[in-house]
Amino acid sequence: MAKTEKVLLKDEVVKKIFTSGTEISQEYLLNIISAIIEIPIEKLKADFEIVTPHIGVNTNIIDSEVDLVYKNQDMYFSFEFNYNNYSELSKKNFSYLCQLYLRDIYHKEDYKNIKHIWQFCFDNFDYFKENRFVYFSEMMEKESHKIRDFGIHIVDINLDYLEKMDYNEIKKGNMLEKLLYIFVCNDKEKLDQVYDGDKLMGEIRKEIEELTGDFDSLLYYDKKALEERMYQYLANKYQIKEFLNDNIPLDKIMKYTKLTEKEVNEIIKEIKEEG
Repeated sequence: MAKTEKVLLKDEVVKKIFTSGTEISQEYLLNIISAIIEIPIEKLKADFEIVTPHIGVNTNIIDSEVDLVYKNQDMYFSFEFNYNNYSELSKKNFSYLCQLYLRDIYHKEDYKNIKHIWQFCFDNFDYFKENRFVYFSEMMEKESHKIRDFGIHIVDINLDYLEKMDYNEIKKGNMLEKLLYIFVCNDKEKLDQVYDGDKLMGEIRKEIEELTGDFDSLLYYDKKALEERMYQYLANKYQIKEFLNDNIPLDKIMKYTKLTEKEVNEIIKEIKEEG
């Protein structure tokens, strides 16, 4: 694949690494979590295990499958890989937190032992538009900024910020920047420079190549093309929603949008689920 200025690690590659179960991938994941929430790895390791992504507490609830979730004896760690920002995104991600919160509550006594929940959102955009790498969100009182201790924490990691950094800054930067630089760089020479002498990241790069079978063609999205596809999808969705409001039949929707019946029905299903 030709080098591009804007690339992003594919979510299926990230999931393969985070769920491969190898000792090196678990060490990588624990290093990322530790760098974000500043808890020593040894404390995070206790009963650390993957959880099924199907977290729904009720079969009637939509959006009940997270991208990835782990837990230890004290906390849940939920991972979301957000490649495009849209109006329903934060609500959907928050619904995952609520479902995880309810997951272990069956009796009154369970409230005493509710796990803290960390949601890590790896964003292909600057959610708060403050030009920062990492944002921490919790529920708090508006004037005093006193935290309501529900044990829910949201971390937005701005990959767009990381992507714009010079690799020489990354080399001298903090641990989290180095750990995640592979998310946004497909230049092997730069990666060699940043990870020179780094045993962990050297092993992770090998593991990625083994999992994908082709480091160049399978590892990264072309970010510009990804954004263009998402823009087109949202345009189609808006148009189909208008057609439905005007009771336009399916065959004419297909004709006007130039989409297949399957594509149109998938968008219609999503529109109906959103209400």
